[in-house]
Amino acid sequence: MEKNEWIQYGYEILTDFFSKLSDNKIDPVDLLKRPQNYITYFSNWLKQQNLSAANKDDKSWLGQRIGFFIAEVLVARYQSYWDTCRDNNSPLFGHFVLTGFTINPITKISHAGDHTIIEEVGSGETRINKIIDPILSGINFLNQSALDLEDYINKIEAELVL
Repeated sequence: MEKNEWIQYGYEILTDFFSKLSDNKIDPVDLLKRPQNYITYFSNWLKQQNLSAANKDDKSWLGQRIGFFIAEVLVARYQSYWDTCRDNNSPLFGHFVLTGFTINPITKISHAGDHTIIEEVGSGETRINKIIDPILSGINFLNQSALDLEDYINKIEAELVL
């Protein structure tokens, strides 16, 4: 699958999933433009699910949707983009990953309770040279004991600037 096909596939999966999840109350265009507005909604829905009984296939299916959602949040917040990992030494070699994270202007990210606090500490642009496999992140999320998506995304963001 080519990168553009992968991105379109993600859009389709995510918008279809949220459409069914919300009984068509969520505008798919708004979801893709402002995914951060839906973190609490999705996190609360996940907390209400009994995922301990889910089999591996069900977790993989849901993990992929969570991963595409995490990707859209990170793309919106950090102007990151999908690319193929070209690092032969990486376990993610050949996978579609997010890269090109930009913090503009220079900011400090901290967390207070359930909230991410982003403070401007300078001017300019900072490019973060990291890659993230959002699909793997979505699947890993489901293997945690506490299914708090807001907290999980906060942890991913904190790791971006370490």
